[in-house]
Amino acid sequence: MGEDYKTLQDWLERYDVSELHNEDDVETKFVLPLFRMLGYHESHRRGKYPVELYAGRKGRKHEVDQVYFAEADAHRQTAGAALVIVEAKRADEINLEEAIAQAQSYGERLRPLLLVITNGLRLIVYRRRRFDSDEEVFDLLHQDFATADGAQRLTELLRFDVVLAQHQQLNDLSHERYIRLEQALRAYPDIQGILAQGDFPEAEAWEGAALRIRRPKAQIEGELPMCLGGGSCEITFSHILRRGLRIQLDHAAILSMLMVGIGSAPAWDTRHFIERETEETYLVRLANTETRLSDQEAQDLCSCIDRFAGAYRAAMMQAEDILESWTFPIASCEGDPAFYLTSVHVPFWKQVRQFADDHDWRREGRNPEWSRFEFWMPGFRLGHERGDHAWIGAIGTLGFGSPVGFELKHLVYVLPDGRPLPSLDTQEIDWQQNIGPNGQWSVQYTDNWLTEQLLPEVAQRCRTQGEQPLGRCVRSPIRHPLNKHAYPPQGTLDNTRQLVAYIEDIQRWLTRYSARTLQAAVVRAPFRMLLDLGRNADHSHLDLHYVTSNMASITPDSHTAAQIGDPNVRLNDYFRRGEMIADDLDQVPTVSPRLLDRAMRSFSALLDDAEMNVPQSSLNNAWKMLKPLWKLAQFEQRHVWPLLER
Repeated sequence: MGEDYKTLQDWLERYDVSELHNEDDVETKFVLPLFRMLGYHESHRRGKYPVELYAGRKGRKHEVDQVYFAEADAHRQTAGAALVIVEAKRADEINLEEAIAQAQSYGERLRPLLLVITNGLRLIVYRRRRFDSDEEVFDLLHQDFATADGAQRLTELLRFDVVLAQHQQLNDLSHERYIRLEQALRAYPDIQGILAQGDFPEAEAWEGAALRIRRPKAQIEGELPMCLGGGSCEITFSHILRRGLRIQLDHAAILSMLMVGIGSAPAWDTRHFIERETEETYLVRLANTETRLSDQEAQDLCSCIDRFAGAYRAAMMQAEDILESWTFPIASCEGDPAFYLTSVHVPFWKQVRQFADDHDWRREGRNPEWSRFEFWMPGFRLGHERGDHAWIGAIGTLGFGSPVGFELKHLVYVLPDGRPLPSLDTQEIDWQQNIGPNGQWSVQYTDNWLTEQLLPEVAQRCRTQGEQPLGRCVRSPIRHPLNKHAYPPQGTLDNTRQLVAYIEDIQRWLTRYSARTLQAAVVRAPFRMLLDLGRNADHSHLDLHYVTSNMASITPDSHTAAQIGDPNVRLNDYFRRGEMIADDLDQVPTVSPRLLDRAMRSFSALLDDAEMNVPQSSLNNAWKMLKPLWKLAQFEQRHVWPLLER
């Protein structure tokens, strides 16, 4: 090991970056010598390796600059056998973000262990992870990776025998034995008949919150969440090799593992928990369990998950609908889910707490209009003996966009254990029927009451009693920290510009989408609707370069767009390209989230800048078509992503 990295260091110190005049120089004078010194043989290398990506036009051809394979036999140098792919750029190409994205898209097809991106002056290495985003493990300039420490790190990370051993570990003998056993079982019809006798009878049973889904090879049985809390499930299999295997998932595991990719085929690379290994086998990781499934088992498992996780997600989405909470950022209060409402200065919060204590509903001679409070350590409860209206907590910090420069308390609507809790006398009440002004208050209703009635009342009482309200309500810097535009009041739309806040949410979701590909079906209708809506735009106030370049960057012949000067011609070209993508979405099962991210940026700029004369009926229809995609984006950002980031 010592000699390896010292030899590499000596070469890196002598290597002359001034000789790199173009991309070919970077490959021939840096990449190829580097990998030869790291032990990679020419028989394991393929230059300009063709891959097929869905980018603009179905089947558009791309080439990977260099691919190093575990196999020396060219016929076996296929997806899954790749060790490292290299994307090289010119030395004067300083910004390598697009090259990184390009390498990652190639990685989705070839499934190597490592991605290398370089311009000869800078060397970046990503490690691909099966169930998470790629991990950056090396990013140094020449003067840094040519040092002894840099050369040693490069050797330990990229040396051929090291990477090959990692590849072989992922394709170990236990996997081979499993494949042979599966093939032997399938080779004998009599054994197959015996095994089939143990298949589950296909069935679905739903009683209250309990749901059981059975397919011949797999079963899920569990409890759906009440509101945003609780819920669990257990997965079992009928196959003789997996009988007795029980995989138990709690609420957090269901959200982090099962929610992404609902409704997609096992082989589409859209789910977190499953990866295709061969034509007939899949590797599944759920909770702390890893197992390999046949193609039929994988299909049955995904079918069960689609029904259970789909119902689970629908229950949580319905809860947010009923609570009117979608546009309120999610926070946490002592570990319980909460929705951010508003902020007040700390001295004013003390006056609010004093008001609540003075108007406890149990005090004699109480004012019936205001005496609805009850002491609760993080804040106070609103309600009385008939039931709870809301639980209001006050927290010191938020996980997003907290204003700085002054001390605040952030008021949140709290769901203890993720559930709206009625009083002890009415525990059996259906919480969904109890939401409203006369029962459990929704988040929106509570926010209105708090900011329009309680806080002004406290301020007025202070003045009446000869005091000054010690502070004020602070809302605007936090309530919409991520979007350029606020959501329309009460969710009503009367112009196309009000769609921008929702498109921004969708675009942010696509930017950080947590799976490698996205089902095309979820975006087909919204994409075409936004494209058609854009035809109403008055281009006189448009930033045409930004709008058209975003669409051009994800369709073929992007270099021609910049040469078109006439605004009408450029817009016609823009919509032509949009139609190409819309046609692709009709034909392909999955699509790159990055491609759609650029398209959404284009639509956002178009709707934000342009004046549009659109009938109210068309606007209503547009919102109806966009809302399911927006809710899906919000659901994953609010409930799935925080668990993936732990």
